Amino acid sequence: FRGDDVETAIDAVEARYRSRGMPARFQVGHNFAAPDDLDRRLIARGYRAYDEVTTLTKPVTALQIPAGVVVEDAPSAGWMEVYLSNITPDRRPPAPGILARVPGPRVFLSCVRDGQCLATALAVITDAVVVAECVGTLTSARRSGAGSAVMRGLEAWAHPNGATTSALQVVAANVAGQGLYRSLGYAEINRYHYRIKE
Repeated sequence: FRGDDVETAIDAVEARYRSRGMPARFQVGHNFAAPDDLDRRLIARGYRAYDEVTTLTKPVTALQIPAGVVVEDAPSAGWMEVYLSNITPDRRPPAPGILARVPGPRVFLSCVRDGQCLATALAVITDAVVVAECVGTLTSARRSGAGSAVMRGLEAWAHPNGATTSALQVVAANVAGQGLYRSLGYAEINRYHYRIKE
């Protein structure tokens, strides 16, 4: 926000959402909200908080791509199956179109064992940062090492492609994900949450 009238700007956002039949929502950073009192203003308007998210980073190191990790230019059918199983039903229909528009350099990583995709990640490099997106593991394959293998594969691909930092975002309440990323050397650098008015 760079204007002078915060309340009018919030009104405009609410009108835009209303015109699309959607509840208004805002992303509020813990260290970077603009204006600084945005959260207080939204609370006063009846917004509730949901989905606190952590931003995690680590330095990229030279690694070998682990056995079973496949790196491809497009998502395979198995990759899509795992990814779609890890997102909410309302996000599934537009997902293929969104993924097709992700700019490069980028790759789709899968951990495949016995012919089955068990875990996924999408790696996108921008400004020497590899961003990990679409990280997911089949429910039946959790705690099998598939998630950590695909993340090590992401780092192994990113290093020779110029990335010096790896970054990702994960919901704070995702205890398994938080533990996985900590075990791989990721550290929290920021948090944000959403506010929604229904």
